[in-house]
Amino acid sequence: MGLMSALEKRSNLATPEKWLVDWFSGGYESTSGVSVTSATAMTFVAVYSCIDILSRTVGSLPLYLYRRLPEGGKELARKHPLFRLMRRQPNPEMSAGRYRSTLQGHLASWGNAYSYIEWGGNGYPRALWPLRPDLVHVERKAGRLEYKYNPISGEGFEIPTGYMLHIPGFGYDGVMGYSPITLAREAIGLGMAAEEFDARYFGSGTHPGMIIEHPGKLDPKANADLRTSLTEASSGLGKTHKMMLLQDGMKAHAITINPEDSQLLETRKFQVNEIARLYHVPPHMIADVEKTTSWGTGIEELNIGFITHTMRPWFVLWEEELGRALLLNSEKDEYFFEFDMSQLLRGDTLKQMQAWVLAKRNGICNADEIRSWNNQNPIPDGLGKEFIIEKNMIGLSDMGTDDEA
Repeated sequence: MGLMSALEKRSNLATPEKWLVDWFSGGYESTSGVSVTSATAMTFVAVYSCIDILSRTVGSLPLYLYRRLPEGGKELARKHPLFRLMRRQPNPEMSAGRYRSTLQGHLASWGNAYSYIEWGGNGYPRALWPLRPDLVHVERKAGRLEYKYNPISGEGFEIPTGYMLHIPGFGYDGVMGYSPITLAREAIGLGMAAEEFDARYFGSGTHPGMIIEHPGKLDPKANADLRTSLTEASSGLGKTHKMMLLQDGMKAHAITINPEDSQLLETRKFQVNEIARLYHVPPHMIADVEKTTSWGTGIEELNIGFITHTMRPWFVLWEEELGRALLLNSEKDEYFFEFDMSQLLRGDTLKQMQAWVLAKRNGICNADEIRSWNNQNPIPDGLGKEFIIEKNMIGLSDMGTDDEA
């Protein structure tokens, strides 16, 4: 069975994928008693939000292939076969944004992202096919990395190193990335347990630990009937605070557990911040705006801090691994991949205008370049291509000696 045939198979109840088996079989159980896997962790809103933010950010930014110019600077390598592959369509079934978003989700969940490289006859990749990390096994043999793909059904088979794009997250061996969800399963499990407790507390509609005292001794059938009738009369949100009628001298004793007293709400808030710390996502980006941050007081500073400290390391990892795996050895000094972060690093409108005026007045950029950053067409007749500089500015070499000055 070839790889493309294996990719065409779909998971079903007869041959479920490993992640689906883990979902129902339990996976890794945390100390809190909650099973934590890459699938179940996504049901915790904080985990889903962080992974979604990282994935959408990587998927939404343009990724370009550039060529270094001999005189310095760079230009878009539009004629290179890899330019369209990474900018428009990595494979016939996915857009470039969806492809990158999918792989970034794999990185944030499993700590590794894999793609099978389908090479074309011209010596360049023709397509990149994402592979689920839980279906790929990596090991080193005789000094070389070997990848084994385990399809949904049938025996696994090896994929040569040259046919695999592997983007690993942080890991001590430099080969395999650690799964954030596996390493933080205790923090995630505690958050999921607190959420489940809260849901059950409100779902039952009664105070937990209700004790009914009966003056006499009940046989097993009478005891079961009494328990059933009391549960039906008082359980559920629709029956909250309804009057309970007791007979035959029975007395009700409620063991009250107030969520505030048990620090439940504080625990849930703290676990949300724990997940934000795990993924280096500012809490305000997952709707936690209660606490301040050392990055700054304005949204602009917060967003720039997110791009600088959270996303930039991911961008660099993507750029370097794509260049390593996809470019020819003879091209690696001339061509390189780079994300366009200019849209994310912009400030407010007034600060943007002030920066553009300063750049234009000092000959750093021309009017057409500024217009292109704002999705505007160039000025007609080439009038916007001219670089200008203030007339009273002179170079240091024109100032003369100290005596002349």
